[in-house]
Amino acid sequence: MNRSLPLSVALVALVSVLAACSGRLDQQEATDAAIKAADLFKTEFAAKAPRLQATDLHKTLGKRIESIDSRQQEPRLLPDYLSAQSPRFVDTAAPQGTTENFQAIAALCKELPRHDIPLDLYPCQELTDKADTVAKSLQELRAGVTDARLSEEHISRLQTHLMTLEGETIRHEDGSVRDETLVAIVFGNEKFQTPLPHIEQDLRDLKIAANQVAGAMADLEVLSHQLIMQFAWDMRAKHAGPQWEHMEKHRVWLKELADREMSRTRDKVSSDRLRMTVSEDWPQSASVARHRALQEVMARMGQEPVKDVIAGILPGGGQYMKLLAARERYIELSDKGGFTKVDGARLRKLKTGKRSPAIVTLRQRLEQEGYKTGDANSDLYDEDLKAALRTFQRTHQVKDKGQLDKATVAALNITAKEKLTRVRLAMRKWRESMPREEDHVYVNIPDFYGEFWVNGKRDLRFRVVVGDTKRKIRRGEGRVMVNATPTTFALIDRVVYNPFWNVPKRIFKREILRNKTDDMDDDERKGYLESKGFQVMGHGTKGEWVRQPPGPGNALGQVKIIFPNPHEIYMHDTQSKNLFYRPVRAFSHGCVRLHEPLVLARRLLEYDNQYDHGRISRVLRKYDNTKIFLQNKIPIIIDYITVRVADDGRVHFLHDVYRRDEERLRQLASR
Repeated sequence: MNRSLPLSVALVALVSVLAACSGRLDQQEATDAAIKAADLFKTEFAAKAPRLQATDLHKTLGKRIESIDSRQQEPRLLPDYLSAQSPRFVDTAAPQGTTENFQAIAALCKELPRHDIPLDLYPCQELTDKADTVAKSLQELRAGVTDARLSEEHISRLQTHLMTLEGETIRHEDGSVRDETLVAIVFGNEKFQTPLPHIEQDLRDLKIAANQVAGAMADLEVLSHQLIMQFAWDMRAKHAGPQWEHMEKHRVWLKELADREMSRTRDKVSSDRLRMTVSEDWPQSASVARHRALQEVMARMGQEPVKDVIAGILPGGGQYMKLLAARERYIELSDKGGFTKVDGARLRKLKTGKRSPAIVTLRQRLEQEGYKTGDANSDLYDEDLKAALRTFQRTHQVKDKGQLDKATVAALNITAKEKLTRVRLAMRKWRESMPREEDHVYVNIPDFYGEFWVNGKRDLRFRVVVGDTKRKIRRGEGRVMVNATPTTFALIDRVVYNPFWNVPKRIFKREILRNKTDDMDDDERKGYLESKGFQVMGHGTKGEWVRQPPGPGNALGQVKIIFPNPHEIYMHDTQSKNLFYRPVRAFSHGCVRLHEPLVLARRLLEYDNQYDHGRISRVLRKYDNTKIFLQNKIPIIIDYITVRVADDGRVHFLHDVYRRDEERLRQLASR
């Protein structure tokens, strides 16, 4: 058998394979290899391309934070609260590069004009532009990776280059071109020089672009913080200084009162009961208080969604948000031309059932402000019109008789622009007002109402009478309202049933004596006062004073509620119950009279877990003077805000009873 033939054939085949491996690619092979390399390029370029990594953002943001100088800024940007490792508003993995927290900031920018604050310090346009830049650049960066491909020209160039290379360097044993070799040729390495040098430049450009996007995102993060800090400043922090000064002054006053009590009685329990307890980190200055307010906002951003933080910056209680809506409404009314003027002379004598062309005008005027009158084109003074007019009167503190008296006509002819200015001032006053804890008592002097709030919700609303508007000349002050109830912050610390009334000297001289005892000696005067139901204490001494004991005729009634303060005012019952049914209730000597004092007293004691119905009933029945000190003092805020929005959405325009708003309204109207 001839065995040499198969061996020779095998040798020929082996030589052919070796020749194929060592030979250069022909044109068709080079074309196929170049096309294959183009397909491999997409995956390999995506693998090699630099991406925007979180670490790139962290590094860039860290540098931005280090460069912030907040020492001379108000509001301070507080760089200590910006986290390079945990940005709040930007995210390299997010489609647009921003988070839900940033959407809250963008929404805030749209809301800012509603708050009627200067907008020049808010970088909203810069923020929008920067966000657009981030989104566009991020899209381009990602597209630069995903859309990368070799052009026909590049494939042709690669084909030509492949035909110049030795076969053994690029082929497998079976003669096919190695994938890894094609990738090495396309991108170049120590062994192969790429015919496509632009790829290396493309990769460098992508790295530069990634760094630029990281920079833009860092800028956006800082701008977002800057914007929310400015909002926190305008809404809260810049008012924290005056608020702290008020509270600090009250704390010091209470301390001095407690020290005097301790010196007088040596009773440490009574002395300590008067003091105002503050936290260990109580601010030492108004500046620290302002700074602390910003710190609190920043600290909350580390724990809550930014939309909740923004909501928490706004004044609490719900009134402020209602005033925002009222502002929008009166802007719209002003832009539409305001209200139709009402001719009071033609309407004042009209009664139900009468007709007049002037009634159509009246209906139009009421309808313009949302008071529905039935048939808006009717000239008949009917019950629908009367009901609408009475509602209008109640919202303007006019007697709701449904008649066109002088006060009602005056209220109807207040312009929409004037009302808008009053709403704007009310918004400012709510921002300036003392901060409200979840549990507090609130009295608004022009509203002639008080409220008890528990757990952030209104538990009770009650009528009050406040100080009258009588004027007296004071040296250095001119004519002043001597009985005007002051705005204040204090702490309710006790409820007194069957109180004594210690008669103030000015009331005693002007309203009780009235010169009737000028010709009496001390004993005769004492007898006269006792015949009138008063007790003369310390008779015949320099410290003599007069009080009215508990009983049916006591001016303070059955209960008074004490919140120690330098103005010496308190809340109390009264014998003059008829005054509570008047729309404007300024009749007291400065204290706050309560329509249903036993109800408020009970709620305060129930809140403090001290109410005992049987005990209180016995005390009241026997006229026993009884003090009950609260274990948990309740803050009370007495305020002065002349616009209020009721639960039904009606805007109530209240009397500027002490004329405290006039100057500020003039200033606002000129802006």
